[in-house]
Order: sequence, then C-alpha cells, then structure tokens
Amino acid sequence: MDKSKPVNTFKIMRFFLIIVVIYLLLTNYDMDHSGIPQTLDPPAVDVLGEDRGEGNFVGIQPFMEPIDYASDSNFFRKLDHYFAVAQSQQLFNEKSIVVLPEHIGTWLVAQNERNLVYTSDNIEEAMRAVVIRNFLGFLPEYFSADEEDQAKSALFRVKSAQIAITYTRVMKSLSSKYNVTVVGGSLILPNPKVEEDSLILEGGALYNSSLVFYPNRSIDQKITKKAFPVVDEQSLLASAKPDGLPVYKTLAGNLAVMICADSWYPSAYESAQKKGATLLAIPSYSAGDDLWSTKWQGYNGAPNPIDVDTTDIGDITEEMAWLKYSMSGRAQKTGIKNGINVFLRGNFWDMGSDGKTISLRQGGLKVNDASQKASITCLWF
Repeated sequence: MDKSKPVNTFKIMRFFLIIVVIYLLLTNYDMDHSGIPQTLDPPAVDVLGEDRGEGNFVGIQPFMEPIDYASDSNFFRKLDHYFAVAQSQQLFNEKSIVVLPEHIGTWLVAQNERNLVYTSDNIEEAMRAVVIRNFLGFLPEYFSADEEDQAKSALFRVKSAQIAITYTRVMKSLSSKYNVTVVGGSLILPNPKVEEDSLILEGGALYNSSLVFYPNRSIDQKITKKAFPVVDEQSLLASAKPDGLPVYKTLAGNLAVMICADSWYPSAYESAQKKGATLLAIPSYSAGDDLWSTKWQGYNGAPNPIDVDTTDIGDITEEMAWLKYSMSGRAQKTGIKNGINVFLRGNFWDMGSDGKTISLRQGGLKVNDASQKASITCLWF
C-alpha cells in the first residue's frame, strides 16, 4: 500500500505563481527613462554643389546613444532633430533622398528595457539585462535557433516584432513629415518582406536589411539584404545573393542601395548596372574607435576580388582602403556618377565607432571631416 502523501496541486501552482510574480517585479522595475537625457547637439553641415532641380542626397550621419533607443518617441526625437536641421538649411525638396547609416534600427533591440541597459558602459552587461527581462520568450528561441550564435539570434528574434513596428512607424513619420524619400539605413530582422506598406516578418534566417520609405507613407516592396556579411556577422546573419540587389525608382533617378561591405565587391556593381542604377546609397558602420587610422587587414568574410592589390594589406590605412575599394574606386566604372556613403557614429556601450561620410558627385570625391560627432552632407545632383 502506497502511504506517500498526495501531491497538493494547489500549493505547487501557488509556488510557481509566486516565482513568476517575483520575476516580473525584479525585471520590470526601474523602467522610467525620463531621468536619462538625450543629447541633441547641432550637427556639422556640408553642402556640395547647388540645387539645379535634379534632386539631391542628404546623408545624415547621426551620433546615437543607448538612450535614443529606449522608446519609439526617443528614437523619433533623435532622428527628427537631424531632419529638422536639414530642413532649416533648405536641403529638402520632393526629389531629395535622405540616407541613414547601417544598423540605425538594429539597436531598437534595447527598446523598453530597464535603465541599466542605457546607463551601462558594457555591451555584454546591457544585453544580458535584456535577455533576463525577456527570458520567457528568449529561452524557446535559443533552443530552436539554427544560427551558430544562438544567444544573439534568440535576442533579435524575441524583440523582432517590436523592432519592426517602431522602425517602420518612425521612418514613415519622417518621410511623410519632411516630404522626402528615406533610405532607412538597416536593421536585423528574420526574413522580412513588405505587404500593403507593412513590414512583415516571415521567420527563418536573419538578414541585415535596408528599406526605402516614400513621402506618402508607403514602403517599397523591394528590400535590400546584405550579401557579404563580414566574419563577425556570419555566426548570426544569412547572406543574400549579390544579383538580387534591387534598384529603386525615385524622382531623382534609379537608386541602388548597398549595405556596407557589399560596396567592396564588383558583383554588386554589376547587378546595379544591369538594372539601370544611376544613384548609389551606402549605409555603413565601422565598429571600433579610431579604426580608420589603423592598417587595413584585407577583405573580411569573403575572398579578395581579382582586382585587389594584396600588397595594400597591412600597408594602407582602413580609410585609404575604403576610398580605393569601395564606392569611389568602383562606382564610376558602372556609370554611377552620384553616390553617398554614411556611417553610424555613436556611443554604443564599449563597441566604439568610426567612419566619415564619403560623397561622389559627378565623378568628384569628397570625404567629410570626422571631427564632429554628427554631420549632415548634402550632395546636389
């Protein structure tokens, strides 16, 4: 005869309920971000050429900080600050194309989190706090992830729906408010697509993706997905096909968008040329403070194209390599005369950032001074 005590289901349920309540209390306090100020410093403004009625690029190189991603209102406020400066300088018209940098939307992964995420000076500590607060959703995503970096994959997937909503809301608002076309930098999402002017997440592989927004609040159905992720990205991101590079029809001309490293590969330019691109926008991010002054370590993540001078590796600087092997060294061979390359700058915990806006205007090259934290470059066609 079994004389063990019967299991008290009610007590077990009450125990787990108490645990859940304690967890929610511990992970949802300290959520008032109003005490952490946003920096809205005036950007440097550089104007190349004059308005001839043919349109222009307005490359916005913002200086972003973690608190700028705390909410959709903070994200909008920071970017709106730069758009307002450009408008005050009379840089916008109906043919204007505003270009934002790579990963401008990626750090929305930090949205709606505890203040620790925004005050920490360590990326691992900040992201660990995001994981803990989202642990119930994070855990199943972690164990089902196909990517090598399961933790990062799970983190982006569990926040992806919120990221997509905030990103599209803000980009639509900016393009509509200022009556301009916006190349919305880039962000990491699971296999995104556009349906009825909404960003839909189909699930599957994660891509570094760029979208184009129009003044009527519509989103172009074509999405640019990064084809050549660098080594640090390959444990997380899938690669798109270089010949799948879309070209967007704008009032100023046919626009190709290449995300950062893609602009170093001839196959991207061949695709753009075949599709009739006349304009080129390159959203970029260079991680690490003062990276551009260090010696170039060669191509990262894919084999060197055949036209690369391997003696440059370890000899020229990172900045010199950008000028030789990216837009300025390759675009003119395809007939593209006007292009702009903007970099994400900011205080991203301890990750660092570097890069200067590069402009190509009618074959002439201009590199912006990086002494300012933020800059706006207008390139009239």
